[in-house]
Amino acid sequence: MFRTRTRLVWVASLAVAALVATSAPASAGVSVSIGGSSTWKVTATASTSADNVRVGSRLTGTSNVRFEAKVLGIPLPVTGHYANSFPTTFSRPSLKSADATLNSRTYSQIRNNFLGQAQWEVRGSEGFWGGKTVRITGDAAAATRASSGRFFYAGTISCGSGCTNANAIVRVITS
Repeated sequence: MFRTRTRLVWVASLAVAALVATSAPASAGVSVSIGGSSTWKVTATASTSADNVRVGSRLTGTSNVRFEAKVLGIPLPVTGHYANSFPTTFSRPSLKSADATLNSRTYSQIRNNFLGQAQWEVRGSEGFWGGKTVRITGDAAAATRASSGRFFYAGTISCGSGCTNANAIVRVITS
């Protein structure tokens, strides 16, 4: 039974990935990261309006982070930590929308530990019971060229030991 359930989960995941890939514009980038266990699960999705942007053109980046915390179907009280960040090859991004608590509504240059470099980033954390989805959208103009690309990031931020992390990135080239 376990193998059958595992196969069904894989087939469902592939179907969702195919649906996301076919419903996004051809030039958009999408990345999904899943972390956790049966009790605490985090899914991060990073999506961009393009994966190649000319200097002066704008890029929209959206973070979706889904937190689930349940034991035997019973919701647990937890705190979710999340971030949305653009490469520093872009001008300071502007926040377009957020449906969760943020530390600031202004992007700041912060070292992103997952990427190991400075990024324009907004962060936040919020307590909840059982489950919560956080969606943050920002946009920025490409300021300098980066032919090898840099990364738009969506995911969790370090919250100490014992945390479950999901880090989704999309490579964005500026020309």
